[in-house]
Amino acid sequence: EISTNRPECIIDGKLKLRVAFDGAYDMFSRAVQIAYTTLRETRPGREALKLAPVTKILLNRHHLSPPVLRIGKCSSIEVIGSTVGQEKNGLPRNAYRTPFHEIDISAISVGVDENGNAAADIEIGIRTLVGDVRLNQVRIDLLGTYTVESVTGKHGFVVSSGGSRYSFQVVGGPVDAILREGERLSFDISLCSNWNFFGDYRSRLRVARQQRE
Repeated sequence: EISTNRPECIIDGKLKLRVAFDGAYDMFSRAVQIAYTTLRETRPGREALKLAPVTKILLNRHHLSPPVLRIGKCSSIEVIGSTVGQEKNGLPRNAYRTPFHEIDISAISVGVDENGNAAADIEIGIRTLVGDVRLNQVRIDLLGTYTVESVTGKHGFVVSSGGSRYSFQVVGGPVDAILREGERLSFDISLCSNWNFFGDYRSRLRVARQQRE
C-alpha cells in the first residue's frame, strides 16, 4: 500500500519504507529555495542557474559528506501536493511534491518470489528541485516494530514482525550502505546522487513476506 499523504510505502500495515532527509528543511534552505524560485521566473535568472552546477563542480563543494555508519536526524518534510495514479499494469503510483523535492513511489509488480513467498517490487524516485539545499544525509528508513534477523552487505536485510518474516532486497539502482542502530534499519543513499544540485535518484526494492511455521 502506498501512502497518499506521506512519501512512504506501507507494508502490511505494520512496517513502512519512508524517504528521509537529514538537513535541507531548515530556515537557511528555505531562504535558498525562495531565491532559486525567484531566479527561475526570469530569463537572465534561468541562464544563471544553468551555470551554477558547473561552478559548484569546479569548486568541489556540491557533494554530501554523510556520517559514516550512523543514522542521522530526520527532517520534517512538508508535502505541499500529491498525485495518486496508476502504472500501466494498474498498480498504484503516488507522486509527492515538497518545497525541495519531487518524490514518486510505485508498486512495479506484485506476486510471488522464487520461493513462493508473497512479494512486491517497490520503485522509489527522488528529484531535487531547488539547487543547493545543504543536505547532510538522504536515506530510506524502515519504520515500525520489528526485530532484525540478518543484514547482507548493502544489498538487503531480513526482519521479523507480527508473526511474519520480511525480506528487503535491492534489485535496481544504487545504495551506499545499510545502516543499523539497534533495531533500526535504513538504506543510506547519500552519495548516490548530486542531491545539492538538481540530482535525480531511482531505486527498486523487492519486499517478500514469509509466514512463520
